[in-house]
Amino acid sequence: MSEVRRAILDAERQRRRPRHCRDLQLDGDSASGVRRVFPFRDSPDAAATVYCDQETDGGGWTVFQRRLKLPVREDFYRTWVEYELGFGHMDGGEFWLGLDLVHHLTSTGLQEMRVDLTDYEGNAKWAKYGLFHLGDASTKYRLQVGRYNGTAGDGFGSATHNGHPFTTHDNDNDNDGVNCAVTYRGAWWYNKCHISNLNGFPYEGEHESLADGIEWQPWRGYHYSLKTTAMMIRPAF
Repeated sequence: MSEVRRAILDAERQRRRPRHCRDLQLDGDSASGVRRVFPFRDSPDAAATVYCDQETDGGGWTVFQRRLKLPVREDFYRTWVEYELGFGHMDGGEFWLGLDLVHHLTSTGLQEMRVDLTDYEGNAKWAKYGLFHLGDASTKYRLQVGRYNGTAGDGFGSATHNGHPFTTHDNDNDNDGVNCAVTYRGAWWYNKCHISNLNGFPYEGEHESLADGIEWQPWRGYHYSLKTTAMMIRPAF
């Protein structure tokens, strides 16, 4: 009886320890919003705050980047530490969840990623990747991404961003002669340099400067900054 009781208690404890937004959805939480999850394998009782999207494409998504057209915009030209730890306002605002937390979330199992984009003319596109993973801090949060499908075009490309570490204006890890984050006013998994730059400067639509806005080159090119973006992950299975 004691073993059965222990098993029941362990099951209850696990039920109260959702690792990500998909676990919350499976437990019956069908509303989008800010939630607590427990994604740290080595610290199972340590919680993290995330934003869950339970509406898009079947729900279960943990959102790790969101940009909106707001009267006061969030500054995304941030330092390495800020990108590592996260910044912004999850409850109705723009935010970046944090590289370290995204690493832990993508270490709970095989993850897929979805990117939703809108422009200033009222058009919406999306891109979905069947594989998404970030390495830990020792790899500079190296990106693994692949298996694209969608309507926006492949904004990560076969080798343009896949396999590359993250770069900010104060931590240059790209393969260009200069710091891509400085040149393109953002922070990203740059190579030499990018075909997407969703953390770039929030111009409104067309702009004369080259590729330094909120860019998704396969859709709107290098002289158009998008209106809204959302990047989110969930278990692939």
